[in-house]
Amino acid sequence: METKQSLQQVLADLCRRMLRMESKLDEAQNSRKEWLDQQEACLLLHISKRTLSNYRDRGLLTFSKIGRKVFYSHDDIDHYLYVHKVRKGSAL
Repeated sequence: METKQSLQQVLADLCRRMLRMESKLDEAQNSRKEWLDQQEACLLLHISKRTLSNYRDRGLLTFSKIGRKVFYSHDDIDHYLYVHKVRKGSAL
């Protein structure tokens, strides 16, 4: 009997932990910024400001501009990364 109760406690604890993890993941997804400024986009892509400007000039990344401030859509950056994904065995 004691083993059955301890197993039930372990399973209940695992369920609680999984629910907390799911909640934290949902919070993280909901808090993701839709628009990134130049510095945030550079940090996300691990590139310099000049490289980001080059991508913008070549039409590789879409952007929005308000005055002198440039913004990049998080979804567009995700799409760019997906399109340029290298599969195993692909030549660089």
